[in-house]
Amino acid sequence: MPVLSFVFWMLMALPYVNAQVNEGMNLLGRWTDGPVTTVYVDGQLAYYNMGSRMVVLDIKKPADPLLLKEFETVGTVRDMQRVGDMLYTVMDENGLVVYNLKDINNPQLVGSLPLYCYDGELVVRGSFAFVSDGFQRMFIIDVSNPAKPVEISKFLLGFKPDQMILNHEIIYLAGGFSGLMGIDVANPKIPKVVHNYVCDYVGDLTLLDEQMLAFLSSDTLHLLDIKNPEDCKLYKSIGGFGEITHIAMDNNTLYTSGVHGNLQTYSLDAQYNITPLGRTPEMVEDPVFELTVADNVAFQAKGSEGLTLIDVTNSSNPVLITTFSAKGNSEGIAIRDQVAFVAQMKSGVQILDISDPAAIKPVSTIPAYDEVSKVVVDGNLLYVADGDADFRVYDVTNLMQPKELGSLDLPDGTADFLVKEGMAYIAQHSRGVYLADIKNPQNIKLLGNYDTRAKVAGLDQMDHFLYLADGDGGLIVLDINKPGNPKMVGLFTDTRNARDVVVNDHYAYLADYTNGMHVIDIANPGDPVEAGSLFILGRAERILFNNHFVIVALDYRGLAVMDVQNPESPKLVGYYNTSGSVRDVQIHDGKIYVADHDGGIAVFKLDIAGAMTY
Repeated sequence: MPVLSFVFWMLMALPYVNAQVNEGMNLLGRWTDGPVTTVYVDGQLAYYNMGSRMVVLDIKKPADPLLLKEFETVGTVRDMQRVGDMLYTVMDENGLVVYNLKDINNPQLVGSLPLYCYDGELVVRGSFAFVSDGFQRMFIIDVSNPAKPVEISKFLLGFKPDQMILNHEIIYLAGGFSGLMGIDVANPKIPKVVHNYVCDYVGDLTLLDEQMLAFLSSDTLHLLDIKNPEDCKLYKSIGGFGEITHIAMDNNTLYTSGVHGNLQTYSLDAQYNITPLGRTPEMVEDPVFELTVADNVAFQAKGSEGLTLIDVTNSSNPVLITTFSAKGNSEGIAIRDQVAFVAQMKSGVQILDISDPAAIKPVSTIPAYDEVSKVVVDGNLLYVADGDADFRVYDVTNLMQPKELGSLDLPDGTADFLVKEGMAYIAQHSRGVYLADIKNPQNIKLLGNYDTRAKVAGLDQMDHFLYLADGDGGLIVLDINKPGNPKMVGLFTDTRNARDVVVNDHYAYLADYTNGMHVIDIANPGDPVEAGSLFILGRAERILFNNHFVIVALDYRGLAVMDVQNPESPKLVGYYNTSGSVRDVQIHDGKIYVADHDGGIAVFKLDIAGAMTY
């Protein structure tokens, strides 16, 4: 088979290869607050996501928007469109999911079509939905019966769209470095390409009117005449827009937003000449993920900052109406008794009451200095990796009023850290590992460091040895008998990208990113030897050991559980594809707690005999 043909068919089949069914794990509860990444306005209602939670606002009075409903979705919504009573959504792992919102107080999930749609885009036209995925395809789906969406065909695009918009019978797709594509869907079952516009880069799109399409390319706005879709012509290009990423059009006014979070307005005359009108102050905390303008209100989805509403009635003087705050991505988790401490980047540390996993409740928040990525709790002390160079310690005896005790400045971002017996071992990406004495949290002392050749992403410690998952440098074994002068004594390099390691008895279990898990015999730490391995679909990022089971965080593919009773022949015994992307995993009191990135946190119980140690 010719190589190109083989690649084509592999791309077409990719979502169906080795599909994994959830088994051996029961979901007990979720806490779904997260960043706002998409917003959709339909008449007097606005819909936006907060991680894996959907929020519906009544915006009849923009100055006083009314919260109508919040409900959990089965995943993080990337794009959505309401048609009649049906809200069509696209989610990374769940594909097309349809909710009936006829009774806004009782939303119902009515149907779905499982697809892998990473950052997918969606257009609904008549009885058909057009869904793009992360594998350069567009699916054509019959939704005449929303309870049973049916795939009619798929169309290989050759790029992953950043934006899809519909004008009459043509869907226009922003293809990044692949340019702009127009697809005629008058016959949805047989879509055909009618136009390909080649440009350095095509970002966001908006229709200026029925015959003019505007798109971003770097700091330049291009205007494309689409009166004849089969013969589109560049009308003009306007430079000097700066770092903008999103554009929208409403009432003859052009709106732009970008990496600095502000809103800029422009007027357009009959010849499409553009004149700057006004702008809001720069708000650099988070960039804008999506911009929508309707009825003189601009809506900005701004990640962990939440949803911002801006009054643009006077386009020369846009005025902030309100912001609905949100949380950041859940990157790390630590458990003490019935309390979870969740690292949520710019949103700081969220402290949650998890006594009832089905009804998790917020307790308080420790604000971030920069971005909190990792937390470890030991008794009444909480250790926090906050930003590029800070390791901080808090007294959490009083959960309502945590108190900072001390900190340590470090040279690089913290990928992982371990607290054990008065010592902290801190993985500093490209700067190796740092060893610190934390017996007195108010006077943390840096003792030593070891600079590896790659990037330390995870670590574990046993006896007087420290085991480092050093990216493409493999597994490194350090002798830390003298913490001020750690020395490498062992090395295992038959790996692809070592991301994390956990040690038990005389074995090290290594998460090797796209290459699954390695079991390494470390009976002689100076000569680590592979004893077994197991390939797992997904990106192995974090790894834990409990009893004779190993739990692996697989990023966007969820969790895998392996029985390593016989370390030389590990067996996959449990799996769960979470709604987000698993960043961290902890085990406490017979339960598994997961930091699920934009899916919040999730709590699981293993349904496998002998799986957990209490």
